[in-house]
Amino acid sequence: MKKRIFSFVLAVLMIASLLPAAALAADVASGTCGAEGDGSNLTWTLDSDGLLTISGTGAMKDFTSDESFMIFPETPWNQHTNDIHKIVVSDGVTTIGNCAFLACSAESILLPDSVERIGDKAFGFTSINEIIIPEGVKSIGEYVFSNCNLANVTLPNSLESIGEFAFFCCNSLQQLLIPANVSYIGTLAFEACGSLTGIWVTDGNS
Repeated sequence: MKKRIFSFVLAVLMIASLLPAAALAADVASGTCGAEGDGSNLTWTLDSDGLLTISGTGAMKDFTSDESFMIFPETPWNQHTNDIHKIVVSDGVTTIGNCAFLACSAESILLPDSVERIGDKAFGFTSINEIIIPEGVKSIGEYVFSNCNLANVTLPNSLESIGEFAFFCCNSLQQLLIPANVSYIGTLAFEACGSLTGIWVTDGNS
């Protein structure tokens, strides 16, 4: 009897090991979020593990919130903000829309090299601790990382502008390197960053 139970358990484990990882975490919600045509150029899925994946080609739709941040944006995943723990944007997506992930409970975000623009308030009030902004991004918007737990940020050499209040109230941020191509930094971009000890500017930046 014990041998039969052991054999059954072993068979189940072997079958599970052959299943793709995505099959083990079922999708709980999905839809479109693109800015082109009917919006189907980009799709989104949220699985039961809290992974939000953005896939497709082209620009993401811009969303809105009030100036006080008290009204959450009408994103397609608005009803699931507390369930989102990780965000992965797939290669092919060219912009992150305004307020796209505002107030999501995400702790990590992965961006592809295809992204060129990050919109206003895109990651505000998230729980991310670090982010690498990929080469190709030319601008990051206003309040883009406001009130985040950011401690480490890597800015790309392609970056040309940093919006107003971009890192507002990032109290864990200690230092930042500004790339050579940045020609504009908005008003109070580093306001209320209580732990900030230094900002360095790359040689060659005029």
